[in-house]
Formats: sequence, C-alpha cells, structure tokens
Amino acid sequence: PAMHIGYDARQAFYNKSGLGSYSRNLIQGLSEKFPENKYILYTTGMNFELFEPTTGSIQVKGPEHLMHRIFRSYWRTVSLSRQLLKDDIELFHGLTHEIPYQFPKKQIRSVVTIHDLIFLRLPHMYRVSDRYIYEKRYRYSCETADRVVAVSRQTADDIVEFFNISPEKIDVVYQGCNPMFNTEVPLIEKEILRMKYMLPRSFILYVGTIEERKNLLTLIKAMHHGKIDIPLVVIGKPTPYLNKIIEFIERHSLINIIFCDIVLNQDLPGLYQLADLFVYPSIFEGFGIPI
Repeated sequence: PAMHIGYDARQAFYNKSGLGSYSRNLIQGLSEKFPENKYILYTTGMNFELFEPTTGSIQVKGPEHLMHRIFRSYWRTVSLSRQLLKDDIELFHGLTHEIPYQFPKKQIRSVVTIHDLIFLRLPHMYRVSDRYIYEKRYRYSCETADRVVAVSRQTADDIVEFFNISPEKIDVVYQGCNPMFNTEVPLIEKEILRMKYMLPRSFILYVGTIEERKNLLTLIKAMHHGKIDIPLVVIGKPTPYLNKIIEFIERHSLINIIFCDIVLNQDLPGLYQLADLFVYPSIFEGFGIPI
C-alpha cells in the first residue's frame, strides 16, 4: 500500500554541499524506485535552480500561516509537528540531524539521519552557542526517533558514545552518489568547461567548504614548502577561514591558486575528470562525499 512520507527538506533546496547532496539524492532515488508512495517535502523556501524534483509523487510544502512565514525557524523546529498530523504523514524522515520538537510519536513513525557529531569531537572549531543548540537538537532527535541512520560506522560509534543511544536503534546506511558522476564526460565538453572556468592544462583539485576542519591551508602550505608548482583549483563555499588562506598566499606571493566558488553542480563531474590529482586533506569527516 502507498505511504505518506514526510521529509525535512530545507537542505535539499538550499545547501549545495554534503547535506544538500544527501537530501536530493535520497529523495530523488526513493521517489523513482517507489513511485507508489506520496513524498511530501517540508521546506521554509524553494530554490528550483538547485533542486527541482522530477517525479509526480513529490509534493513541496512550506509554512501556511503568516506567522509561520515570518518565524520560519520556529515553524520548522516546532510547529511542523502539528502540520504532519494534519497531512496524514505516516513516516517522517529528518534528513539532516533533526526532527521537530513535540513530535507526535504515538501517531507517526520517524527516522533521523545523523551525518556527524564533529562539533563534539572538535569543539574548538565551533562557537559555544552553536554547540549548545546542536547538542540539544541532535540528542532530542536521536532519543525521540524510532530509528537513527548513521552515514558511517564512525558516526554510529559517536552517537553511542556522546548520546548514549543503544546501538540496536542505529543503522549504518552509506550515502549514495549522484549517477551523473558515473559517466565519462566527452573530451569536447571537458574543454568547454576548461574555458568556462579558465582552468590551466594541468591542475590539482580541492572540493569542499573552505573552513578550518577541511584543512585547505595545510594543503597550500605543503605545496609551498614542497615547491610544487602545479596550479591548485579550489571549489567550495568560503567562510571567514578564507582570510587566513589569503593572508598566507599574499605573504608568500603565491600565484598558482585558483578559487572557483560558484560552480554549477552539473559541471562537477567534468571538473573532477579534468584534474590530474584530487586532494582531500580534511581533519575529520562523518562521511566525506567528494571522495
């Protein structure tokens, strides 16, 4: 029989990187393989440039009341529980660490995916206020949900260690990869991409948010000290950590580093295939999709 399945899908529409990729791939994959179900995506807004669901079994819903449109975060973290009951949702999946507070456990089954607990593993890399909020929300979600999905064995172990959740309640389900990465990009298309992003003949590639945990500065230092003069192409969203990197680049007059912060998702396979070498120097990952 068909099921009504609800998702907290905000990241699918707003996050270009890991959490967004996971959400998009999972929703798209399930709706294609099990079209008999009804999939309702709850989100505070839509960006169809990043994600446009392509199956008829998917419906997108946002906050209905004016107050909820103003206080969107409150709608997503609290009021959504009432909306799920109204929409006859049978199963709710919090795709990115959270299920809403006051969750109607007796009426609706629930699953939450936990990607990592890095804010507890490497607390010095997070603001105190953020750590407090994440800890409260993630713990509540793990304790309340019927099942917890961990994207790796490491994350499963962390959930047991930090939140004292029974291992029996956790399933390790590895993340999928967008099928577009399985195809070899034709030479002509790769050359068009080379011109579009003004890339050199030969280069090393880094893909990932430019933040301290991803450790890009160490890679740039290593290239400088090792006198490696192949250009480095960096694809990723900047954060204030970029200032440290720019300071190092300017101090040592490095000229071989190319930043591409706005890259279309569909261009990524070709860019990976153009690179001579891919380097992923992250300190800690729950999963690490680029690899």
